[in-house]
Amino acid sequence: IITDFNKPINNTANIAFGKNIKAKSSLEAEIYALSIGLSYVLDTYQNVDNIIVHYDCINSTICATNIDAYIAQGTPYTNFKSALKRIKKRKLNIVFEHTKAHNTDPYNEKCDLLAKYYSRSKLQNAQMKQIQKLIKPKKRGK
Repeated sequence: IITDFNKPINNTANIAFGKNIKAKSSLEAEIYALSIGLSYVLDTYQNVDNIIVHYDCINSTICATNIDAYIAQGTPYTNFKSALKRIKKRKLNIVFEHTKAHNTDPYNEKCDLLAKYYSRSKLQNAQMKQIQKLIKPKKRGK
């Protein structure tokens, strides 16, 4: 999440977003991420007027523009539709902007790395070091 002028709001990913999910496809995983990210922005930033979503999965746009066709597929889609309704109710402007994957965009690279980590993909040692910089460890109860 970045603010105007390309300034990161928080350079450290919150571990709460990193729940392992049982997505049936990469599209479903993308929709989970979109619904969680949009809900976070809506819940956290009350003075936001514009939201620009950068994504690298073309199918996400197809799903976003035809969400009713996907609703029967379950929770991530219903959550995404709910986030879109909240955006409409608050009269926010939202733009979906495609970012070419693996094109050295630093934010896209971070998101891809986090996606690999949470999907339990095998990571190289250098990637694991990057992950440790991005996520906060969970605090354990006593």
